[in-house]
Amino acid sequence: MDWLIVVIEEYKTLRTEKIESMKMQRSILQYGAAAIVIVIIAGLYVWDKPLLSAVVFLFFLPGVVYLLSMMWTDEVARMFRAGSFLSELEKKINSEFVEKDEALSWESWLLKQQNNGKAPRQLVWPHYIAILFLFITISIVSIVLGNFKLRETVSIQ
Repeated sequence: MDWLIVVIEEYKTLRTEKIESMKMQRSILQYGAAAIVIVIIAGLYVWDKPLLSAVVFLFFLPGVVYLLSMMWTDEVARMFRAGSFLSELEKKINSEFVEKDEALSWESWLLKQQNNGKAPRQLVWPHYIAILFLFITISIVSIVLGNFKLRETVSIQ
């Protein structure tokens, strides 16, 4: 089998994996947002039962957020790993065609520093940080609410 055919197949497979990872990230965020809203509604529904609402906000909601954040960051890492490896494959493939323009360049371009001193891939980091910040904020607010309801339980008894 020809080396180039094998490498191109590997490139296609990894490119597909990267695209699937991006789709999975979106799905995790969509279903995760729905799950978070459902747990919040459940906690508010039992708001008049301090112990039950404390359990929801102290354990269930932070647990759901933790699970979602781990799943989402795993997919982000998978996407970046695939992109880095694809960049290396592009270099190998392009080295076979030195007399022509680069045949493949997208992943390499994403990693290449531009005139502004940043690689295009670096420009998306604020989005990822904002999502993680949102997860952390939801957990902190949930724990504060849970503690508030737990204190209410203690003061009732």
